[in-house]
Amino acid sequence: MKILFIAFVFVSFQCYSQENSSINFEKSQTWSEIKNKAQKSNKIIFIDAYTTWCGPCKQMEIDIFPQKKVADFFNENFINFKVQMDQTAQDNKDIKMNYEDAKFIERTYQIKSYPTYLFLNADGTLVHFMLGATTNADEFIAKAKLALDPNTQYEKLREQFTAGKRDTTFLKSLIDCAGAVYDMDNRAKYIQAFLQQQTNLLTNRNIRYIAQSVKSSKDVGFGELKTHKNEITAVIGAQWRNDIISSVAFDEDLLPLLRRDGKKEVRSGGMIIYSGEVEGNVDWKKIQSLLQDNHGADAEFIYINAKVKYQKWKADWKGLNQTLKYDVSNAKILDSDFVCNLLQYYVSFCEDKQALTNAYQWINLAEKKKSFSCVKTYGEYLYQIGKFKKAIDILSKYQQTLPKPNNDIASLIEKIKDKKLFK
Repeated sequence: MKILFIAFVFVSFQCYSQENSSINFEKSQTWSEIKNKAQKSNKIIFIDAYTTWCGPCKQMEIDIFPQKKVADFFNENFINFKVQMDQTAQDNKDIKMNYEDAKFIERTYQIKSYPTYLFLNADGTLVHFMLGATTNADEFIAKAKLALDPNTQYEKLREQFTAGKRDTTFLKSLIDCAGAVYDMDNRAKYIQAFLQQQTNLLTNRNIRYIAQSVKSSKDVGFGELKTHKNEITAVIGAQWRNDIISSVAFDEDLLPLLRRDGKKEVRSGGMIIYSGEVEGNVDWKKIQSLLQDNHGADAEFIYINAKVKYQKWKADWKGLNQTLKYDVSNAKILDSDFVCNLLQYYVSFCEDKQALTNAYQWINLAEKKKSFSCVKTYGEYLYQIGKFKKAIDILSKYQQTLPKPNNDIASLIEKIKDKKLFK
């Protein structure tokens, strides 16, 4: 009994200690009560705006918020308020009590992605915000520290930009701050303002800035991407340069030809959604000619990328295999990420068994040219097309190169070994 009692006390202490080492989010409080508390304590309000379906939100809750150094910093410096932005049948009374507050906060501060972290004065004035999860506790604390200094509060810097402040020292600070809080759309706008003042766009820093901000042919630096290929690729590599040019050319030249009333939407996390009815008959010779006239030596990789995208829209697996076989054979736009993403696409979505098997022609070529590193996806693909032995060999050899075994790969190996061939 004594041993059991000690164990119970130890477990209870562990639970108590962990609970009290987490961020102290206010419970059973309305938004008005939170602001009153901030006013009395002379502290900034920290709001964690999350949803029940947001994976990164849950990861922050599990991995970052419970760390003692995070809890100590936030509890000392902020009034902490957690707001669930969606509504579910499982919501408790505290969450339900804040339904209207959640709607007000979402509308007032224009929350469009999750998690979003807001920092506000006691009167509700936004002074700083952060977008997205952070995997490192020290980094999360460093980002939040910016909210405590008026000179680094992101919203204050944004207000100065809106008011017309454009000196390069200020813009560099604004660009860095936008990167820290992961406001990448606005960061591109600030970079463009900085580049407009540069007399030499081909410095290493400015080339990186060009790569991080160019979204259209009218943006500062797009001309340099086109006409100074050697200088650009020496800094950012050929694939990054090609991807930017290809994306701009697709959106401006080709989207109107491939989708009726075609539109592009960039959602949180960088996910791109195209809308508009996909054209049934496309004159690819006309497109080749158009690209040759407008983009010269860059025309071929733009054409391949466009054709791949269109064939994915149409679920034209046969045509897609032919395009990719040509591309990989000629190594025109052969790139590890490009091949890996397409391989994952086949593994996830291709239900045509013959097309899935035929894809081995271009995938095998890519493997021989060592043009991808997505070993687990490749193993899953080989498993799906029945090449069990090769899948086992490749996955096992890869496991041996790792400092410690990868659990996902180990599980996949066991799944393949469960086939009768390996029993």
